[in-house]
Amino acid sequence: MLVDKLINVGANEISTGFTVPSTHAMVDSGILNGGGMIENIAQSAAIHIGYQCLHQNKIVPLGYIASIKNLNIHGRAKAGDELITEIKILKEVMQVNIISGKIKIGNQPIAECELRVFINEK
Repeated sequence: MLVDKLINVGANEISTGFTVPSTHAMVDSGILNGGGMIENIAQSAAIHIGYQCLHQNKIVPLGYIASIKNLNIHGRAKAGDELITEIKILKEVMQVNIISGKIKIGNQPIAECELRVFINEK
């Protein structure tokens, strides 16, 4: 799990928080690895989809990362840091959500990317 707090939710956006534990599987030598940052963005996007579905009395679907685009990692998160992740839903095309995600520590951006998430609505 790479999200431990829901900060804000809107129709096309969400902000989440996560305090990096030293014992997490994606923390190496006290630093959250790049895969952990991508997964934090993906889990934040999944929470948005789940939140919207629950408020519309729909079944929450499974989602899968279809692609990662324009990944930029500017810094690293250390154990104990609180990440703030901001997600914006850019477009929904058939069963694919295109989202932008940005991770910050305080006001300092440390990573951003665009994800395409396939939504399995079966």
